[in-house]
Amino acid sequence: MFLEQNRIKAAIVVAAPRSTGALAAWRRISALTRVVFLLRQEDDDLADDLSEFGEVLGWDHTKYPAVSGNIKKALEHLELEPHEAIYVTEDRENIAEAISTRVGVVKIGDTLAEVLPDLYCTKITDLEKALEDRKASKIHGYVGEVMTMRGSHGQVRANVGWVLTGDGVLKRRPHLDRATAERAQLAILGRYFPTTDDRHRKHQFSQRILGAKRGDLRGAIIAEPLAYTLDLLFANSPFDLITRVPPRPSKADDHLSDIITVAINQDNLDNDLTGLFKPSAIECVVDYAAQKTVGAFELRAENVAGAFRAKRSIVAGKSIVLIDDVLTSGSTVIEAAKALFAVGAVNITILVFGMDQRVITANADTALPCPKDGCNGRMSIRYNSNDDGVFWGCSAWSDTRCDSTMKWLTGMVAANKRITRDLIPDGFDIEF
Repeated sequence: MFLEQNRIKAAIVVAAPRSTGALAAWRRISALTRVVFLLRQEDDDLADDLSEFGEVLGWDHTKYPAVSGNIKKALEHLELEPHEAIYVTEDRENIAEAISTRVGVVKIGDTLAEVLPDLYCTKITDLEKALEDRKASKIHGYVGEVMTMRGSHGQVRANVGWVLTGDGVLKRRPHLDRATAERAQLAILGRYFPTTDDRHRKHQFSQRILGAKRGDLRGAIIAEPLAYTLDLLFANSPFDLITRVPPRPSKADDHLSDIITVAINQDNLDNDLTGLFKPSAIECVVDYAAQKTVGAFELRAENVAGAFRAKRSIVAGKSIVLIDDVLTSGSTVIEAAKALFAVGAVNITILVFGMDQRVITANADTALPCPKDGCNGRMSIRYNSNDDGVFWGCSAWSDTRCDSTMKWLTGMVAANKRITRDLIPDGFDIEF
């Protein structure tokens, strides 16, 4: 889901197409939106072919940081703002810097990165389809974000959900148990932006994940994308058992189990999953400190070492889906998977609601101000308990009873327009 794009008017492309099929796809995409190719020196031989249907700019090596500087250069050429453009790349290493500019980011290829773009496309034709659908008001995105995004009256605002799968992210984290990380597969419902990230204030799925952790009504809707994903995973590769990362002994509530129970009892599933959920398959035997209080990822792995014990009588010989809410360091869920493998689990798919995104884009100047004269409040999204509708309300309500509101889409458009290309760094600022 392109969280910060109001309308896509251009694609800024650094994934230079060389195959006949890729060139043909970009030619078709150029009929859907304006296309600018940022060509590096080694791709200069493509300039003539690409200029037949797109615009060509050379990659400027004097820009710093390089990726954001060149994105800003392209936006200036296009006379567009970040909320009107997407950036398309095949390189997972430059996704984080591209996201910081607030353009929409598309990764071409099937290798998961530590930082999730707005959309993964295994091939360019997937992006073509997403852009075609967008013109028909069919919005593509990660399944958790798509299925939990509601408008002002509770209506679904997006409708084409993608499930992220893979294992590369876990394998590349040196603090995790190597053997377990290499054996486990990973499935992700969407992105989780922490409260310190500017995007959190307008990202419904992140806020609903926090609701799910608390056990309130705002998070209950996550049962829908969870059910869809479990059904899809089972159709592709049937599993024997579903369990979850158990809560610490000092936590009285098991909100994960509550959501899973609702999910597997959905009426619209193609497969019967009702008998597969076994919370008793694993228990927490150490009341470890909350992971967020520990600090570095290496310390988090030490904090949960030996914290879980699985039951051989339930687990041995089984293919298992292990569910957790947020993947941050991965230490907790990998330690739980390790305990399951230790008593004979054959295969484990780790399924998480959200993958924590550590690209902080905090900037108080871009927060949406209250439109009422004299009010210093900021607008943020609110939830209607009657129909799960989402709207924008003023943060000053509790202090001054400011009752300013906006429709959900109106507020999103206004908030995105606060991000301008002038905020993007593109060079050194050196004082002598």
